[in-house]
Amino acid sequence: ETAGSAVAGMERAWMEAVTGDVSDDSLFEGLWDQLRLSDRPSAATADSGQAALSQALQSAWEASAAEMRDPYAADADVQPPPYVFRQGNPYSAEASPHLLARELEASGRLADAVLAAEAAVQREPESSAAWLSLGQLLADCDDDTGAIVALQHAVATDALNLEALLLLGVSFTNELDQGAALRHLRRWLEAHPEFQQLCAEDAAAAVRGEASAVGPSADAALEYSAGSAEGPNPFAAHARLASLFQRALRLAPRNADVRAVLGVLYNLSHEYEEAAANFEAALELRPDDYRLWNKLGATLANALQPERALNHYVRALELQPHYARALTNLGISY
Repeated sequence: ETAGSAVAGMERAWMEAVTGDVSDDSLFEGLWDQLRLSDRPSAATADSGQAALSQALQSAWEASAAEMRDPYAADADVQPPPYVFRQGNPYSAEASPHLLARELEASGRLADAVLAAEAAVQREPESSAAWLSLGQLLADCDDDTGAIVALQHAVATDALNLEALLLLGVSFTNELDQGAALRHLRRWLEAHPEFQQLCAEDAAAAVRGEASAVGPSADAALEYSAGSAEGPNPFAAHARLASLFQRALRLAPRNADVRAVLGVLYNLSHEYEEAAANFEAALELRPDDYRLWNKLGATLANALQPERALNHYVRALELQPHYARALTNLGISY
């Protein structure tokens, strides 16, 4: 067999493991044998493969750079992809599926809670709140891919759904899609009534080719370079948005969401000390927010401080005992 088919087999095995459908423990041994014993490519094939890989990487970089040059391109009118509902939903006939979803979540039956939330959305497909609840549940179950689609529908039905925009920024960050994360975090700021004027001023400055005032930890290498021959530095969008949120923080120093976004942004730039400080400040304002405790723990783990991270995962689970993402992070830390 080819290495490509072996990799495809590994992907299939991973999905089966995640869903609990593995029926043969020898499957993984067989996949290892496929990879280990697959035919070695000839020198010519290897050279061709290396060239193709280089081209693919170059194309990916160019696409990313192009997106980062215009990271806030309007995407509000783009229709979200269809959400794939589970078939044979046992809660389709429930009188109040959204209430049932909450009860099931509280009792730790998360898979059933998702089904009930899906039934609520199918009952009211134009309800942004129903899509938001489904997206939140999927994100808490560590399913960012499904959460993103549900949250995109929440925003499609209500472009000013601030919570959905914020969660989209976090989920795209988890999926390593920095361009989409920055777009949605920027849209959250633009939609927020406290910060609309700030965003308007920043947009006007961008048209004039001016940089936003840099934040205290912004690296000089991320300097805005609109006037350079190569176009904007692909990292400048991140620095500019971080600067904008710093300015928003000065306008609203007790806004926990602004602090949380700064924590996410500093994680993206690997400034973990700054990220942790912002999550800690957000927790001073919202001490019972289990998601913030988990984010602080994950930040410390990224900073190679797993021992400190453990306590924060435990606190998240004390507040929400069935929080799958914190359970996963706790297991990784051990």
